[in-house]
Amino acid sequence: MLDTSAGRTPLIPNVLSVEGHDEGTNVAVEVALTYNDSFSEHIYSYVNNINTIEGAPTLLVSGRH
Repeated sequence: MLDTSAGRTPLIPNVLSVEGHDEGTNVAVEVALTYNDSFSEHIYSYVNNINTIEGAPTLLVSGRH
């Protein structure tokens, strides 16, 4: 949910969300995002449900560090 008290105006009315589950490996992924009229980048990296605050090799490979 977008924090309305922060003064950001949503550019689209609904949150975009996608989820998937691989039965073979029992891996589930859920992603949600929305666009607003401000600019800020927040990347949160998790490995085995643990927030890797230093980043992760996958972030370095994708050029996001």
